[in-house]
Amino acid sequence: MAPPQPLASRLATTELPDTVSATLAQRLYVRRDGLPPARLDALRRLATFSNPSFLERERMRLSTALTPRVIACFEQTGRFIALPRGCREPLEELLASLGVALELSDERADGVELAVRFTGKFTTRQAEAMPAMLARELGVLCAPPGIGKTVIAAKLIAARARSTLVPVHRKPLLEQWVQRLGSSWTSTPRRSEPSAVAAAGRPAHWTSRWSRAWRTTTRSMSCWPATAMSSSTSATTSQQL
Repeated sequence: MAPPQPLASRLATTELPDTVSATLAQRLYVRRDGLPPARLDALRRLATFSNPSFLERERMRLSTALTPRVIACFEQTGRFIALPRGCREPLEELLASLGVALELSDERADGVELAVRFTGKFTTRQAEAMPAMLARELGVLCAPPGIGKTVIAAKLIAARARSTLVPVHRKPLLEQWVQRLGSSWTSTPRRSEPSAVAAAGRPAHWTSRWSRAWRTTTRSMSCWPATAMSSSTSATTSQQL
């Protein structure tokens, strides 16, 4: 039986389209129309990696019956393959190596302007992380507990000056974010609207509209099970922005 050909060899002998269409939203949606099986396999490999838990259990001679060998972060949805947005650059590099152009439609929501100013103080290690995070529009901040990731995120949000969604899966984490944002920001409220800091810090003059929103949010978050977070999101030792 002949050994399987490497992926590069299979792609080199496969007829490929001149362009590949993709849409950038909450994920990267690549249109599957006209793509050969070898090309689809290459797309799936961009979002697939070995499961370190499987390798660790195998090394310790523990059962791996319920532990997947690989972690797949792609999803096939109708005429598209949905990839994590972090796969954009690897996809562009792969297509460029094959002489295929990428037609990308950016449909991300721009959010609304957030008029806040960061007033907190940074440690030396926090200050070192800021340039690297601000230099790119997508990234993961991974640091041990206690390093001050929430404070770094507060500075990033203020620097971007855009509304930001912060998913958390525990009520204490929600309360930590509210406390950190309230103590790290100052804001000039818009006319007839409470400021972002007023919403976060919950001062005495907090409006009833924000109070109701806070109670609804905390009740919803306290009812979420631990498994409600997507399996592709790391929530063990780091927070992602």
